[in-house]
Amino acid sequence: MAGCRRSGLLFSLGVGVIAALKYLVPEPDLTRLGAEDENRAAVLWSGILTAFGIGIHNFPEGIAVFISTLQGIELGLPLAIAIGLHNIPEGMAVALPIYFATKNKFRAFLISLVSGLAEPAGVLLVILFSGGVLDKEVVALMLSTVAGIMVSLSVFELIPQAVEHAGKRAATTTTIFGFLAMSALLVGVDHLGLKV
Repeated sequence: MAGCRRSGLLFSLGVGVIAALKYLVPEPDLTRLGAEDENRAAVLWSGILTAFGIGIHNFPEGIAVFISTLQGIELGLPLAIAIGLHNIPEGMAVALPIYFATKNKFRAFLISLVSGLAEPAGVLLVILFSGGVLDKEVVALMLSTVAGIMVSLSVFELIPQAVEHAGKRAATTTTIFGFLAMSALLVGVDHLGLKV
């Protein structure tokens, strides 16, 4: 039960981090980064916040794959494949708003790449500072905080931007499809007996 309380508190901390960023940090003037108008500047800011959140989200994922692989390739490989597959929509969630706002493919790719490089960076820090050993509970608690960050980014940034730019019906349909697809993936992984 203590683990649930800690996870809940750390999830709330993650929510608080994004809420603080959203409400305490004013949106910067992003015209110099290529946003031509106020609407595109808002989308660019959303993309930057998403890149930040996904970068933080990727950090413990890299650590989780590393620790799992140390326990055995039969555990590490399926987890690496699952995380690799879900990194595709994460990269799109970063790149698309950046591209929409700036019309610059290279900038969108670069920012998405940098947010993705947090996974190997997490592994390198674990190797450098802990000799490759990190308690699974610490990783789980890090993932709880990251879950709060990702839920907040979705609620504060991604879903409102989707409604504004794609319409309520398309945003709702794709959000539900995303939930169903991830649920099916998790059920499939569980059915195969893979521990992710």
